[in-house]
Amino acid sequence: MDKRTRALAAENEIEEKKIWDASEEIYTDIVVYLRVSRLPAYSQELVRRDVIHMILDGQERGQGIGQVIGEDYKGFCDEIIDTFPPKGQKEKVLEVFDMICMCLYILGTISVIFNLIDNLRQKNHLLTYSLSAADVLNFTMIVIIANLVVYVICKGAFQEPKKESKMKLFIEGFCLFFLIAGFFVGANLLLSHYAVQFNMVIAVAGIALAFVVHRVVETRIPA
Repeated sequence: MDKRTRALAAENEIEEKKIWDASEEIYTDIVVYLRVSRLPAYSQELVRRDVIHMILDGQERGQGIGQVIGEDYKGFCDEIIDTFPPKGQKEKVLEVFDMICMCLYILGTISVIFNLIDNLRQKNHLLTYSLSAADVLNFTMIVIIANLVVYVICKGAFQEPKKESKMKLFIEGFCLFFLIAGFFVGANLLLSHYAVQFNMVIAVAGIALAFVVHRVVETRIPA
């Protein structure tokens, strides 16, 4: 996020505090829906600012958000999104690269902590970092699943929850958990012995580099 986008986001965060509690839920759904749209980050903040002003102007007239923008909130968002140009190819590539670097330093930090605990438990003063093929595959799956969950939740912000039996939801949840857990367990059983080991300092340096690159790329993504 560049300085211009960050500044506009900060202004929006201040203004949105004036929104009535009764309108807060729908406004939040609108913002969430915008986050996974094809709009660039700066355009998202422009739309967010316009929506806030519309809501606040309506509040001065004693109107709620439904009276201001109508009851078809998804249609309202889609109409606005269609008036803006989509993200460019450069921005899409930078966003993916930025996400990869961010995941590397977050998951890498967790991995270093676990490796450090193992080293202390085994009294290994050389502080060896071990990275297996299973670790790489599991990290990749965690990133993919996390992004899919966020996308599905944000994209379905305006969908009414389906009325399903608790038993059906339990069975579906259990099956999904079983599949994911089975994947991780299988990966560990089959691929854990394919591993490389190196000094912990190298791992920490790599994580630090990923963090620096993430912060640099984050400010270079075009608005």
